[in-house]
Amino acid sequence: MRAQPNIVLTGTPGTGKSTHADALAAALPALRALDVGAYARSRGLTKAYDEAWASWELDEEALLDALEEEVAHGGVVLDWHCSEIYPERWVDLVVVLTCDHELLWTRLEKR
Repeated sequence: MRAQPNIVLTGTPGTGKSTHADALAAALPALRALDVGAYARSRGLTKAYDEAWASWELDEEALLDALEEEVAHGGVVLDWHCSEIYPERWVDLVVVLTCDHELLWTRLEKR
């Protein structure tokens, strides 16, 4: 039994996952935000870079192996656009963020 919940924030890029994860961690010190994409890149858990999408393809099996210990005690807000890879036993709450398409487009253009 975990002392704190694990939360998954998922949604299209630009919907505010990182902003919300950071805000949750700041408001609730028992939680910590974990940017899964940055975590994977910093640990070499990638397979290849996709030029067309300007993003890394992650080695999901290696990523899950590495994350197992991170989420074991709970209190983690997992911030990533993909939610279906996590084992159900890890997750207590999944939040899918959405955004008005015009606002989303404006945000993505700035990137």
